[in-house]
Parts: sequence; C-alpha cells; structure tokens
Amino acid sequence: IGAIPATLRAMCPDMDIDIVELDPAIIEGAAKHVDMTEDHRMRIHEADAAEFVKHEDQQHRYDLIIHDCFDLSGIPAVFHHRDFYVDALNCLQPGGVFSVNLIWTLLE
Repeated sequence: IGAIPATLRAMCPDMDIDIVELDPAIIEGAAKHVDMTEDHRMRIHEADAAEFVKHEDQQHRYDLIIHDCFDLSGIPAVFHHRDFYVDALNCLQPGGVFSVNLIWTLLE
C-alpha cells in the first residue's frame, strides 16, 4: 500500500485495483497518510498474500500482479518457495504480467 497503487490510480483512474496487505496497521496508516481508501475501483484485502493467491475465485482474474512483499528482514520465507509463484501465476489472465520487487541485504 502506498506509491505503487497511488501511481496506478493516478495514471489509470478506470483501473480496478486489489491490494493485499497482512498488517492492519499498514492499512490504517495508508488510509490516514496516503489517502488509500477503498471505493468501487480499489479494494483492500487484509489477508496473507500467499493464501490469497490460492483461492480458486482469484484464478485467471488479473492482467497485472505486482509482488512487493517484504518486511524489515527482507522477503518473508513463504515467498522463497515455488508454490507461491505457481499460485500467483495461476491468478493471471492469459498474457498477464507478474512483476516482482526484489529486496535483499548483504546478509542474504
């Protein structure tokens, strides 16, 4: 939640956006400081992204998925496994794009 959906919303106001965020404090902070509020075009799901992409109702739904999941220690372990990426790719429509923001430290 933050710059990516805000930029997409500004550039493509007719785009439907689903945001998946595990931490309710992040959702609350975004609503307060970044004007990230839900409406008919943007939905915020308080959920675990690794579980969200497993749901059958998400299959072949998205044209674009931006994976931007990290915390203070880097990329959480659940995103180090092939299963997450297979599930996420299954959420894309044919020809859809999956973009990953990789972050790492020198310790990884």
